[in-house]
Amino acid sequence: MDWFSMYADYLNTELKSLRRKLNWEIEEERHELIINLYWLIRAWRGRLPDLRDIFRPEEIDFILDADVRKLHESITLERSFIFFAARSGYKDEPKVDEDGKPLLRRSTPIHRVARSTMFNKSGVIRALFEIFDRYDINYIHASGLSHFHVACKFGCDKVVEKFLELGLDPNHLEYAYPPLYMALFGRSYVPNSRVIDLLLRGGADVNVSNAAGSTSLHIICDREQDGELAKQFFKIVDDKNLNLQVDVRDRSGNTPLHLALRSGNAIAAKLLLRRGASPNLANVEHGWTPLHIICQRCQEFMEKFFEINYERNQLVQVDSRDREGRTPLQLAVVNFTFNTVDVLLKHGADLSNFVFPSERHFNERFEQVTRENTPRLKLTLASRAMITIERLETRGYELDLSHALIIMKFFDKYNLYEQSEELDEYWYDAEDFTSEANNIMIIDNLPGLSLYVRVPPKKAAKQLTYLDYFNFARSNNFSNLLAEHKEEVVVHLCEMMGKKFFRQWALEAFVILTHCRLPSPCCQMIIDQLMNKDLYNICLAATGQSS
Repeated sequence: MDWFSMYADYLNTELKSLRRKLNWEIEEERHELIINLYWLIRAWRGRLPDLRDIFRPEEIDFILDADVRKLHESITLERSFIFFAARSGYKDEPKVDEDGKPLLRRSTPIHRVARSTMFNKSGVIRALFEIFDRYDINYIHASGLSHFHVACKFGCDKVVEKFLELGLDPNHLEYAYPPLYMALFGRSYVPNSRVIDLLLRGGADVNVSNAAGSTSLHIICDREQDGELAKQFFKIVDDKNLNLQVDVRDRSGNTPLHLALRSGNAIAAKLLLRRGASPNLANVEHGWTPLHIICQRCQEFMEKFFEINYERNQLVQVDSRDREGRTPLQLAVVNFTFNTVDVLLKHGADLSNFVFPSERHFNERFEQVTRENTPRLKLTLASRAMITIERLETRGYELDLSHALIIMKFFDKYNLYEQSEELDEYWYDAEDFTSEANNIMIIDNLPGLSLYVRVPPKKAAKQLTYLDYFNFARSNNFSNLLAEHKEEVVVHLCEMMGKKFFRQWALEAFVILTHCRLPSPCCQMIIDQLMNKDLYNICLAATGQSS
């Protein structure tokens, strides 16, 4: 006999001795057994014992339960009794009723691990399925959670396959969440494509919903990274010629298309539209149609949205209103998504009856972004605001002073007003800024227009478009600025960028305030000398407001 065999026999004898000396009725002795077990498991080498020769089934159940608690607290899977029992070949025997039929209502360690908050649940559950390997018996917890549900959630595809091979119906289980839902939600919210494939090919109902009214399609579409899963899902649906309901609503009235657009899942959105998903259904909570959501969350999908619907001869209601009476165009404007504004107008959005969004709507929208509030964000938003207004005016929309003031207040909220005509000497004349700014171009193909060159506002308006400022904010040139200079540079650029807009509206306000007593050239001369902050205050005064 070799050394390993002798050592294994010694440990086996020790384990039997531990059990023989134990009074199972005394709780302290049971817990002492657990501690000693871990020492033996840690030291064990060679052949593993037959646990049924040492412990009764109910005793092993107790040790397994205690092990689940220990796994949650301290020990690793490799040193656990669960792993030890699985490797030893121990198999659970079902408890039976008086007729000899297995009792399905049973809480097992598999249920307890699945419902716990421990790490590495997947590894523990896989080991437990080696112990609880009767796939003709689907143990059900009092909550309705079954072994099959757990296998689906944690990606135990071999277990799922065996259950299905033995005739388990994936559609007639009591738990609030169908097995297909569990597989889609997956371990750590990562779906298991193999299990999903097995379930769908095994007859799982693609249209069944959970307690919140969400179908499998809602779940797939509600996750940005699941575009490939959507492709796989639709392929299986096609292969099996399943009747998939693409416009089913959840409890909030959201269709899968609403959720796909909300999460930015463009692949799923395209697949849904090509399968006839309605482009016009509104959800319950906000009254948002897919277009309303695109204008807020998925702007880059706008062109594709219209393209697919036109291919399918689907009429898109571009001027539908949400619960607050807002059209998609109003939401595009309030989000400063200028490309979206262009696309909506191109596809028939009604500008003749357009109502400029209220100050409250702008405040609600940008309350969410003030937490970031970086110099780059400020310049990006300010340039987007100016481009959006420019696009509306190009299409023939006429702003009034109250609309202009909303934009000016946006500049004020983000402190984008320069305080004096001259740039602050501290940063503009600083040697490190001079050398840096001379090499940073606002527009790459205009080498004479670096950050250091002081450009008169009228000349800047001719040389630089609002889009140039927007592109600069997103460029590597902006990233190359030293962090301590970015705030001042952004304020200065916003002063230059907004000058024409502010002067235009301040001139109108100044004429109102002076009751047309001054000649126009004189008014213009006065306005031309003022900073944007002063021009803003003139507009406020003309409307009876104060800063």
